Amino acid sequence: MRVTRPCIALAVPILLALASSLALSAGVFQKADTTPPVVNAPKPAPDTTVSGDVRITAAFSDEGSGVDASTARILLDGTDMTGKAEATAKGFHLKASLSKGTHRVEAYVRDKAGNESNRLDWRVRVGATGPITSEFKNGVFLV
Repeated sequence: MRVTRPCIALAVPILLALASSLALSAGVFQKADTTPPVVNAPKPAPDTTVSGDVRITAAFSDEGSGVDASTARILLDGTDMTGKAEATAKGFHLKASLSKGTHRVEAYVRDKAGNESNRLDWRVRVGATGPITSEFKNGVFLV
């Protein structure tokens, strides 16, 4: 079979389009993800008083590469409780039996590009009364 120049001229754009399509699907030409994920929607709500066993939750979101749930960290009164929590790409929940008093919760996560989220930090009081205060500043609850 003899190949003529017009056949080659037609084949080159087709091959280039195919290579470009494969590169896009493999992520070769994708824009770098520099936007960190967000941790929000803490529950129980900051500065609230609860009783009994406490279910602590927060939501994760990321518009870029997606949340890497394996990097989630949940701290309760400074102790890493991640191993006792259930974390997914959408958030986490932790069920805890807490003593009476005020407890500090902190949560953060990274996305698949390695960007670290805000550190969501809030207080919850168990079975006690009286004021507790946290400050909401730049998207973070400060204790």
